[in-house]
Amino acid sequence: MTYLEQFARNRRRREKTEVLTARIPESLYGDFKGYCDELNLSISEAAGFTGKKWNRRE
Repeated sequence: MTYLEQFARNRRRREKTEVLTARIPESLYGDFKGYCDELNLSISEAAGFTGKKWNRRE
């Protein structure tokens, strides 16, 4: 396996997605966007990771 192959995304394994639309205050959006930028994540990725973590709660 080459170096870049370990990061390749396998499209066949991906679960179908749905679009999430949410309205939040501008201040919260700005703070969340800034935090996502610091982590080099898109807002969609961060929301997806948060949803997965919530789904696994005990």
